[in-house]
Amino acid sequence: MLFKSGSNTYRKKLLNSKTPPNMNRILISLLFLAPILHAQNTEGFETQLDAGFTLTDGNSETTLFTLGAESKNITDNREISLLGTYAYGQTTSTLADASKQDTTTLDKAKAELQVNWLLSEQAYGFANMTVEKDEIARIDHRIIAGPGLGYYFLRDDTHIFSTEAGIVYVIENTRDDSENYPAIRFKQEYRRKFANGSRIWQSVEVLSELAETENYFLNAEIGVESKLNSRMALRLVAKNAHNNDPEPDIERNDLTIISGLSISL
Repeated sequence: MLFKSGSNTYRKKLLNSKTPPNMNRILISLLFLAPILHAQNTEGFETQLDAGFTLTDGNSETTLFTLGAESKNITDNREISLLGTYAYGQTTSTLADASKQDTTTLDKAKAELQVNWLLSEQAYGFANMTVEKDEIARIDHRIIAGPGLGYYFLRDDTHIFSTEAGIVYVIENTRDDSENYPAIRFKQEYRRKFANGSRIWQSVEVLSELAETENYFLNAEIGVESKLNSRMALRLVAKNAHNNDPEPDIERNDLTIISGLSISL
């Protein structure tokens, strides 16, 4: 199940075709998730898949789905994290003249790679790269990459609490413009794992352009996952993406609430 907020005029695209949703959505999701799935074949990686789906039929037809994958490899002095997500939503309404009106409500993908090198039991250096697209927000692609330093205030089998900061370079192409600029990045993350394998987590990330500080992004996430058995779990995740300087007619805030199922490979 997926709930989406942050509508805008761009979402209301009129499509008079009766062709069912094409395979491009699935192909895009596989493109973003393939590196994570491939990592599962590498010794030491632990991978988790998650999915959410909502379908309604009748006077108003709704299709909403999300796919995600996360893979991690942790050794004594290095941590590798791969993350990929894709989400798509569409509603189809039958008008008075019996014609169909399709409205795309969600179409975004994101892939992230981060490598941490432990400098001590608590301090680490890292390199991070994120690639994302968002059709509704008119972002053809946004690439964010750069190094930084982080610190674990808590790091054991139950709690992980960390903060990190670094300088990144942003390459962004939108429907109407393109821009490249250096930015500063801050992130705080907390994870709590329970004895039965269930977990909760929370994170806040801020990116601000160095030369123009009113151009910034704020991404927040909070989630809970309840174990069903050794491999499967139910999850509920809320994500909020704030762009303080979006394209014209695009809202600054984008909230997504997803419930679904996760599987540990």
